[in-house]
Amino acid sequence: AFVPAAARWPVEVQAALTAAEPAPDAPAPAGVADWVRAFATTWEPFAGGSAPAVRWSVRAPAGHWLHELPAAGGAAGLAVLLSAEDGPDEVAAVLREVAGSAPAHLLVVHAGHPAAAAVARSAVAELRCAAVVVDVPEEAHRLDPAVLADAVGSRYLELRVTGDGVERAGTAVVALGAGGERAAGPDLHLRPGEVCLVTGGVRGITAYCAADLAERTGAVLVLTGRSDPDDPAVLAALADLRARVTAHYVRCDLGDPAQVRAAVAAARGHGPLRGLLHGAAVNEPRRLAEVGATTLRAALAPKVTGLRALLDEAGDDLALLVGFGSIIGRQGLEGQAEYCVANDWLRVDVEAWAAANPGRRAHVVEWSVWSGIGMGVRLDVLDGLRRRGVEPIGPRTGTAALVDVLAAPTAPVTVLVSSRFPSGPVLDPAGPAVPWLRFDEHRLTRTAGVEAVVDAAVGTGTDPYLAEHRVAGSPVLPAVVGLEAMAQAALVAGGAPDGPWEMSDVRFREPVVVDDARGAVLRLAALVEAGRTRVVLRQDTDRFGHDRFLATAGPAAPPPDPRPAQAPPEPGGDPHPWYDHLLFHRGRFRRLLRHDVLSAFRLEAWVTADDAAGWFSAFHSARLLLGDPGAHDATLHALLACVPHRRALPVGVDRVSFWRRPDGPLRVRARETAHTADDYVFDVDLTAPDGAAVARWSGLRLRAVGPLPWPDGMPRELVGPWLSRRLIECDLADGVELVTADGPSTVAAAAVTGARTWHDQAGALRVAGREASASRTGDGGRLLLALADRPVGVDWQEVPAGPLPLHDDDLRAAGLLADKLGEDAATAATRVWAAREALLKLGAAARTPLRVDHATEDGLAVARAGDAVVVTASVRVLGAGGPTAVAVALGEGR
Repeated sequence: AFVPAAARWPVEVQAALTAAEPAPDAPAPAGVADWVRAFATTWEPFAGGSAPAVRWSVRAPAGHWLHELPAAGGAAGLAVLLSAEDGPDEVAAVLREVAGSAPAHLLVVHAGHPAAAAVARSAVAELRCAAVVVDVPEEAHRLDPAVLADAVGSRYLELRVTGDGVERAGTAVVALGAGGERAAGPDLHLRPGEVCLVTGGVRGITAYCAADLAERTGAVLVLTGRSDPDDPAVLAALADLRARVTAHYVRCDLGDPAQVRAAVAAARGHGPLRGLLHGAAVNEPRRLAEVGATTLRAALAPKVTGLRALLDEAGDDLALLVGFGSIIGRQGLEGQAEYCVANDWLRVDVEAWAAANPGRRAHVVEWSVWSGIGMGVRLDVLDGLRRRGVEPIGPRTGTAALVDVLAAPTAPVTVLVSSRFPSGPVLDPAGPAVPWLRFDEHRLTRTAGVEAVVDAAVGTGTDPYLAEHRVAGSPVLPAVVGLEAMAQAALVAGGAPDGPWEMSDVRFREPVVVDDARGAVLRLAALVEAGRTRVVLRQDTDRFGHDRFLATAGPAAPPPDPRPAQAPPEPGGDPHPWYDHLLFHRGRFRRLLRHDVLSAFRLEAWVTADDAAGWFSAFHSARLLLGDPGAHDATLHALLACVPHRRALPVGVDRVSFWRRPDGPLRVRARETAHTADDYVFDVDLTAPDGAAVARWSGLRLRAVGPLPWPDGMPRELVGPWLSRRLIECDLADGVELVTADGPSTVAAAAVTGARTWHDQAGALRVAGREASASRTGDGGRLLLALADRPVGVDWQEVPAGPLPLHDDDLRAAGLLADKLGEDAATAATRVWAAREALLKLGAAARTPLRVDHATEDGLAVARAGDAVVVTASVRVLGAGGPTAVAVALGEGR
């Protein structure tokens, strides 16, 4: 409520305090980052509806059609005509009559009157009534009562009648420049040495903005105010300004025409007068019933009468006019009707001057409260404003916003410049309604086209997929569901692309672990910037103190050309056998069908999508912006086979594009682009059987978070990826690609590399551009293929029941291995046999001495034979009768 003691406060502070809800115990929710944006009035077609029952009293000349409104039945209403001849005295009388009648409904009809909207806004703010204000082409224009239909629901409705019908006013963000980084000079409509006249004194927002503008352009400032030039406060402020720019001061009461003429003449004495920043204002808060003709004229004197006097004296010289208005003019405020009228009257006058002077730049900037400057800081109310959902404008951000307005060629004449502010009956930043989505359960704040902060409570009851995605026994939010949640937050903020989605700079910093019993609350914050939307995901377990997931949402680039079509697997069948161990996923996540090509560094596999699968409870929206999370998750967890001995989780993606909704069987193609011992970076394509692109993950990063033992034996297909990774982790060899396959070695190598393959005269495998070797277990058993950028030989042998024909030196090497590894003699001997076979394929002599170098804790043995290095391992393979010895021999690089 309006408090008389608050009369000393700046009205922007009062507006923020009054418009906001009472302060909650907790602070306002943090967004992605602080922001300041410019907003403009928009006009949309309005259809109207059934008018509410209202008992109208009318203030209009006799014979006007308003007298035909019903005078009986329904709630009390007041209908007012503001004619073009009505000046401050008549406006003051209307405000008092509105206060006296205290209508439930107010209708203000006018034909371009500069105070009409302010009268209605002030009534809504102070009386909590519903109001409709209509701008008609002429005062006698008959209005369909149906325009009142929306007043009861919306509290405030501002309309205009045009040749195309009735339009409704709204508020929308304006796309301008970026952070005041535009070039100075002509773009800002002032040049070095040109004079900019500044009203409103030497302190405050107007003077601060003027100094910044002068620094950028080299303009000379001439500031005016009602204080004496010898006032110590004026002298101190001038000294501060002169440390930055050329500045002068002239005493001037804008209500005195003679002083206005003198001030303009003094300004011209310092150079050509080209700019006017008009921030002068007075404010004496009073309720509607207390507004009088004298007090209203006093409020209009500096803002409106003073501006008119300045334009009469200097208007022909100006290249730039900026009127400093207030958010009060846009939304009204209890006890501030006069100030509201003065600010909106200023707006109308500047817009009229701009229309009459199309070759010159003119703006009204309606500011919200600032921090760091002005009384909001001196009164120590900024923390209270933040708790109420108001984020003050920082000084540098504010001046940068003004520069962006001036530098943008298409900026509207009137802009509201504000940071976050709460919704009110007149000014609602939430914008048009947006359908509720699963992760948009509770909207904490929304500014359409700028920002949204939303909460969603998740648990295994409302989100059954969580019970199917457990890590170390605890439900963990899948990364792909996190991306879906972030896309939904971006849509709520108004940052959804018109076509396919792209998420870039994705970071999964910390896992989102959900408690089985109490669930968790996710908080998503989205901020629209330059056509893209930054989104963060937080969790209640740390009071939303850390950004766990981060991404930037935007439009995807066009998809690549289709790949050649490939026949998918037959539908049906059992779940992939690697689930429950390598793959911890259960239920609706089990979408992996098979791997066709698999190594540590590349993969081709098939997964399946089920767009009809339910992901959320029946009480939540089932809409998915990115398509089936099961298919997207399978695209990622298919890669776990490339690191089969470690538990790996996604930690980030440079860019992921979602071009089509996943449906049916889908082909996954992945290629590693970089790795360390613990991190793995892949580019992954997801395509339909016809080759059309569905999604692409560029720079997908997996990180090993723990070991994954295979106590009962490892699937044969995983032996190659496992040994390739162990060679890297032990710093033995990087980039040795080991693949287990069926069929001829040339066919398998061609499938992996896409290169030409053949056998040389000795029967050895050859691959264009790569060194290669191959080995089979037993009599025509499974193929182990080795590919490298240096000479390579490979062999694997199942440990036989009987002794192997090793010569004496190799028998001694086998004995040494058995001692080092604590291994039985047969397994150690088979290692040596496989090592010798691998060395022979490398081209080493059959009796080259084999010197055992060292062994790792998990049983890799490193030996040397001349210049070659040979690594052996004993691995238990599922389905094999006993252990299998594997050897990889490496020669010197090319």
